[in-house]
Amino acid sequence: MNGTIITDIHSDTDLIQLIKKIEHLKKEVDTFRPLSPDVERRIFQKFRLDWNFHSNAIEGNRLTYGETRAFLLQGITAKGKPFKDYVDIKGHNEAIDYLADVIRQEYTITEDAIREIHKILLVESYPISAMTLDGNPVVKQVAIGQYKTMPNHVLTSTGETHYYAMPEEVSAKMGDLMQWYRHELAKGELHTLILATAFHHEFVNIHPFDDGNGRMARLLMNLILMQGGYVPVIIHQEDRQAYYAALESADVGELETFTFFIGERLIDSMTLYVRGAKGERIDDLGDIDKRIALLKKKFQLEHVVGAERTVETQKVFFENFLKPFSEILLTQLKKFEVFFNSSEYGVQYLKYDNELGRFYVISSQDITPLWDYLVDAYIINYKYSELITNK
Repeated sequence: MNGTIITDIHSDTDLIQLIKKIEHLKKEVDTFRPLSPDVERRIFQKFRLDWNFHSNAIEGNRLTYGETRAFLLQGITAKGKPFKDYVDIKGHNEAIDYLADVIRQEYTITEDAIREIHKILLVESYPISAMTLDGNPVVKQVAIGQYKTMPNHVLTSTGETHYYAMPEEVSAKMGDLMQWYRHELAKGELHTLILATAFHHEFVNIHPFDDGNGRMARLLMNLILMQGGYVPVIIHQEDRQAYYAALESADVGELETFTFFIGERLIDSMTLYVRGAKGERIDDLGDIDKRIALLKKKFQLEHVVGAERTVETQKVFFENFLKPFSEILLTQLKKFEVFFNSSEYGVQYLKYDNELGRFYVISSQDITPLWDYLVDAYIINYKYSELITNK
């Protein structure tokens, strides 16, 4: 362990500056603590949803963000997706619940707890394809909550074989890792970011379980961060290759590269936390695409397809797309107000009158729909006047 740990960050100027930025953000985060229950629920629902989706997507889970959200928040499943993908999401979500209990109880993680998390994460045993040390393919049954009994080496991006700890080495190496962790935690000299990333890297190097090691490493890394007063890091599936490359750099002794990679994502998470604590939107523009995907799936479901347009189906459409899209649109349009002397906006709801054969308009200053009218369309009018010019 000691050979890969950064014990003197003063040798890396970029990492020093990153940690300073993290500490500056943490002070801001701490000013909002404790959050009100409603605000905390909103922020951590976002973290939890992103964490569940991306950590599983990195490992090949085929559920979309929208399908993941519909399953976790509403228990809705989509046709044509493997049952195991839903099992993986469920297990990961329950593993996060377990971490939350550990944090509340201020419990120091142990090997027994790690094996229990693995059991919760994987839910049930299943067969996986593997290869023996001499390259022969084999199918083995995953043992949940138990250390591996067969090698689980993999091919790296360069085509070379990366060898993890052999099964007979796992108990000793995991014991060493936990002893190192408790020792460094007690000393309090390593920054929490470094402690968490070093633990993540060494855990991956050991690869103690038949399957689920990547998800476990990210869960345990975030547990260390959260117990240290930080927020969970979300590694997005789009960053998968950069994530693996940073891990490979750590394999050759450059843990700084991996620590910097994780540190940047920690800044992203802390920034999101601050936005949420201030009451600002925490859905990014990309989430609109995810919401559209969810919306499409909702209307493809058996209980919705073929149904007439009702208040219920209209509300699904409005809540999952029109409302968040409109709020983001208005936020962006508002930024241009500094260039004009005045501005105003209004919303018009259009309802078709079958008897009269024409539309009538209901005007409002609110983007909340008028359900009783079951409107057919709505229009946002945003007007600027008198462009400010230098005379």
